[in-house]
Amino acid sequence: METVLVLAVFIVIGAGFALAGVLAYTGRWRSWAASMRWWEFGKRPRFGFFCLFVGIAVLVVPLSVVIHEVIGVEAIAKAIVWLAIPAGALALMCFVGLPGFLKPRWYKEWVARGAIQHEVYPPAAPGAAGWLRKR
Repeated sequence: METVLVLAVFIVIGAGFALAGVLAYTGRWRSWAASMRWWEFGKRPRFGFFCLFVGIAVLVVPLSVVIHEVIGVEAIAKAIVWLAIPAGALALMCFVGLPGFLKPRWYKEWVARGAIQHEVYPPAAPGAAGWLRKR
C-alpha cells in the first residue's frame, strides 16, 4: 500500500511539472518568462523548460515501475528508466542555458524582439485585480 501511495505521489508531481512544461513550451503559459528565478544563470529565464524536463524525469521512474508490475517485462521498464537520464541532464542545462534548437519558436522570437516583459506578462489591470497583481 505504501509503494502505491509513493508511486501515485510521484506520478502526480511529475504530471504537474510535465503539464506546466508543455504549456510553457507551446506558449500557452508565458508569464514564467517575465522574471528570472534566483537559481537561473544567464540573461533570460528558462523556468518553463525546466518544468518540462523535470516532469519527464520524475514521471518516467514510477511509470516504469507500473509497467514492470502490470506487463511484467523488465526490459521495457529499464528502457523507460533510461529516459530519465537525458531529461535530468536537460533540466540541469536549464540552470545555465539551452541550445537554440531546444527552444520553441515563440521564445526565440520574443528574445529577438528584446524580451519585453509585458509581452509575456501583461500590465496590471485597473482596480482590485491590478492592485493584487502588483503585490
